[in-house]
Amino acid sequence: MLINKKFMDDLTAQARNSPRLRSHFNLHASHEELVQRIYIGAQPGTYIRPHAHMQKHKWEYISIVRGAMDFLQFTAGGVLEQRLSLRAGDDTSAIEFPAGTWHSLIIGQPDTVFFEVKQGPFDAASNAAFAEWAPEENTPGVARFLQAMTQLTVGTALTI
Repeated sequence: MLINKKFMDDLTAQARNSPRLRSHFNLHASHEELVQRIYIGAQPGTYIRPHAHMQKHKWEYISIVRGAMDFLQFTAGGVLEQRLSLRAGDDTSAIEFPAGTWHSLIIGQPDTVFFEVKQGPFDAASNAAFAEWAPEENTPGVARFLQAMTQLTVGTALTI
């Protein structure tokens, strides 16, 4: 598999045309593989509901390939513990965090691409626990909540 400018352009074009404003490309052949590797193209305005992977082996690694985004880490109750800017080519371009970390991403530039690695196998039913203090995708209040996350400072709580 060759990852080049055309690949990233195609992935981000798919994201622009997606109602969710993001597009995924799996490098792994199946959900049963023990290492899940995914390129994600994303546009500003995509909503990644705060969540945590609760199974003890479900660590996660995220690396920015193109563009910019903020990694947000929360307490279980919705208080922002850490905000980390990830920018392609900058000093900080990746983060690895353990299972049970409540997190979300805010996409900061059009045509952002990031690479995600996590332990498999993937099981949709147990993949992630979603924060009860955050609205579900495609429900009223998402735009307001996403705007609040964009401006949230460390030590502040988010609620719907």
